[in-house]
Amino acid sequence: MTIFFEIFPFYMFSYEEIRKKLEGRESDRSYITEMIKLYGSLSVKIALLANASLKKLFNPYWVGCPPGVFLSYKWNGPDSRDYVQEIHDYLSALGYFVFFDRNELPEDADTCTEVPEFISNVANCQYYLLVLTEKTADYITARTGKTSWIFDEYQQAISLVNKGRMCLVPVLVEEGGVTDFFKKENTISLIENRYDFKKLEDVFYPVRFNLSTEHRAILTDVLDSFDVLLAQRRWEEARSLFEQAIYFKNFPDYQFRLFLYSLRIEDFAQAKESFGECAYFTGPAQLPRLLTCYAEIYQLSELNENLSRFLGAR
Repeated sequence: MTIFFEIFPFYMFSYEEIRKKLEGRESDRSYITEMIKLYGSLSVKIALLANASLKKLFNPYWVGCPPGVFLSYKWNGPDSRDYVQEIHDYLSALGYFVFFDRNELPEDADTCTEVPEFISNVANCQYYLLVLTEKTADYITARTGKTSWIFDEYQQAISLVNKGRMCLVPVLVEEGGVTDFFKKENTISLIENRYDFKKLEDVFYPVRFNLSTEHRAILTDVLDSFDVLLAQRRWEEARSLFEQAIYFKNFPDYQFRLFLYSLRIEDFAQAKESFGECAYFTGPAQLPRLLTCYAEIYQLSELNENLSRFLGAR
């Protein structure tokens, strides 16, 4: 029976079971190697990516400090990576933390441990920037009968987008990158000039956060505390924490919690101010989606009710 498990793991175990076995051990490379021997490389990769997506749901940074951008692409040869490097450099200069495999992974990276570990950075990103080439489109839709790791990466990112936890930014750079869903009309089209990165500024605004590692750790604790207080509807304690943590008032994740709190106590004047602070980084359309996701996770249905009233009054 043991031999059967090792040779035919997919018949005996679901991805969910593998995912649970990997919880809390996503960076334990020796353990991951043993899991791969038992269940196969692809199933372990997908399970690790699923864990990263779950972590994203409960990540305290809903806007980011700075916001993270995950670059996803499928092309051929060094020229394609050189091009994506240009996108990376442009967004980095705007102040975003940009995850790009060329910079994060060595050429001989272990696809069983290092590659999934890199892809787990999806959990720290607010944006999934998909570079739509013909090959990208082929693989994410399997329209030529072939897929690759980008297919699973894309599926997990879309699940986060659909929940309202991540913003998808499709950038079309080749005519062949058009799919049944991604058209020129609903993408940032760079077909005429693929280096016209100014078009990205419709989504990405300059970000300037100067926060030490120590202060970032404090902000993380503050945000986690806000989430506990809001989820437990301890409104007075939340108000007190806003006053105590006033040092972070210019950071969008502080303002995001203040927006939620203001909606709950129906202080629409403060809600309007905080909405504007956050919308600068997320865009006004993305912010209600973030709130809806937050309300669902922390079971605060009244936030959605008050959001409708707030948006109707604006």
